[in-house]
Amino acid sequence: MVRKWGTEGSENGQFINPWYIIVHQNHIIVSDSGNNRIQIFDGEGTFVRAFGGLGTADGLFHAPRGIAIHPANGHMYIADSRNQRIQVFDGNGKFVGKWGSIGNADGQFNLPSAVCIHPNGHIIVSEFNNHRLQLFDVNGNFVHKFGVSGSKDGEFQNPQGVACDPNGNIYVADTMNNRIQVFDATGKFIRKWGSQGHRDGEFSSPFAVEIDVKNNSIYIGDQWNHRYQLFSLTDDAKLIRKYGNPGKEDCQLLHPRGVALNEKGQLVVADNLNHRIQILEILIK
Repeated sequence: MVRKWGTEGSENGQFINPWYIIVHQNHIIVSDSGNNRIQIFDGEGTFVRAFGGLGTADGLFHAPRGIAIHPANGHMYIADSRNQRIQVFDGNGKFVGKWGSIGNADGQFNLPSAVCIHPNGHIIVSEFNNHRLQLFDVNGNFVHKFGVSGSKDGEFQNPQGVACDPNGNIYVADTMNNRIQVFDATGKFIRKWGSQGHRDGEFSSPFAVEIDVKNNSIYIGDQWNHRYQLFSLTDDAKLIRKYGNPGKEDCQLLHPRGVALNEKGQLVVADNLNHRIQILEILIK
């Protein structure tokens, strides 16, 4: 372990169930879901600022989850899950816009979870209770969707984490089906791997997905196995290694969720039930 910070609480630098996490320009951005806010830290874990609070007004949240920053405008797109909407903020946390309401029509949501920016600029949102992914343009206009409830190829049970590789393929944590599914940019099914269990390559409610472009690999947050698993993207999802075991000590995890890579290639993890962030040194080989 390189460093850790956070305890359970509502002061700056404390957390209640941190969910997703991203790294942007050497800053670590965390959806502090239980505190209904976003916290931003420098690369060493020093608190910089926070924004949000509980409510339904513009700029307030009810259980924020996924975060993504669009390279075209630098805006943050945040899944305001229990308000059933996506909110948009500038780099300083100033409210810019929003879209969405509860429902299952195009552009509506039922517990939006992860947010990911596709290489073509589309904004991808996974929906936990609508069992699908929706794609929008940079202004929030609906583009297309894919997925229905089920366990067949291309179907989902409560999808959460989403990531894209440089070729535009979309990787989805199909959480309650305990697998990872891969699609092309149009939503056409390509492949899958994983099943329920505790052995190498198996999952118990996979959550976060993070692609390591440099090493052509993918990290999966394996929630109830209290670990992260690292797979190759070139060898038919060959397991490279795994990190973590249940507990509260350094490098141990309880229900890990969000995961991101920092500029040093270290793993930044949202250690959800330990109410903290850990930065782990990674050994690929």
